Amino acid sequence: MKITLRELKKDVYKLIEEIDEKSTGYTADPDYKAKFNIACNVVWNELYRLTDHVTLEEQEVKKGETINLLEDLENFRLLRKIGGVRYDITEQFVTFLENGTAKIYYYQNPKQILADSDDSLKIEADSQTLNCLKYGVASDILLNDVSSSYGSYFKSRYNELKNELDPRITQGNYYIEGGID
Repeated sequence: MKITLRELKKDVYKLIEEIDEKSTGYTADPDYKAKFNIACNVVWNELYRLTDHVTLEEQEVKKGETINLLEDLENFRLLRKIGGVRYDITEQFVTFLENGTAKIYYYQNPKQILADSDDSLKIEADSQTLNCLKYGVASDILLNDVSSSYGSYFKSRYNELKNELDPRITQGNYYIEGGID
């Protein structure tokens, strides 16, 4: 599922009851406008690493060919594994030891949301992660709002939703007693 930064802004401002469709930036509050993209980037990076998925890239390679993982793969962050051909790896350089199709499994860095990012920027994630993102951004925007504890509700809800995303939380524990004599 994809959502644009524009749609995310509208959703978050509706959530915190600060939406003003007529204003540029969808709110009349200049502090919220100034904080939005940076808060969004912080929360997005946290959620992206939590819900990270492996990317597969297949490349036809020749014996002796060397690739630089950091430069030759899109947004490369961390290598999971390489299959299909034998290879040697030193630092970020992979030298293939035979001809064939290399299947490179790796994690990517998330797309960064900068202070001046255009509202048409697309953020791609499942609906559960995007919902969590909305609460996280709302929480960050309201973090320094001392007039009420309004932000604490969003922080609490964000943490609940984030815990539901963590795959380690859903795995059960098994206790084996006895055994074989």
